[in-house]
Amino acid sequence: MSVHRFRPRLPMRALTIGAALEVAGAVLAVVLESTTGQLAWVIPGVVLLLLGTTLIALALLSSTRNAAEVELTEEGYRVSNRQGERSGRWSEVSAVKQSVTGERLTFVGSDGTDVHVVATEGGIAALSAEVTQLMNRSRGYGQL
Repeated sequence: MSVHRFRPRLPMRALTIGAALEVAGAVLAVVLESTTGQLAWVIPGVVLLLLGTTLIALALLSSTRNAAEVELTEEGYRVSNRQGERSGRWSEVSAVKQSVTGERLTFVGSDGTDVHVVATEGGIAALSAEVTQLMNRSRGYGQL
């Protein structure tokens, strides 16, 4: 039995934009309040601070929600991802397809169901090689 875990890359662009909004909001709030002396002028800075905080929180949340775990055994597979947990036996798998970009592996069931595994950080090659080996063994194919 082996377990493959996939976590998506951190959304650096969103984190950078969120941090820039935080800095801009803080500077704007301090500058406007110190030059005008009125607390009402702080609102645009606070809005930018809130937007930055929201963007950072959503970026971090999206990177944790899109994680996947694939457990492979001699009998079959189990995939846990944001869509839930799906499993199948190798005898029920009619094909395994890899996307052109190499970031997605799809288990095609003989009943027409598809189970997708997405790995943007790589690692699909090792998973694909092991799946090929296990499927060959389950069908009685030997090494050439």
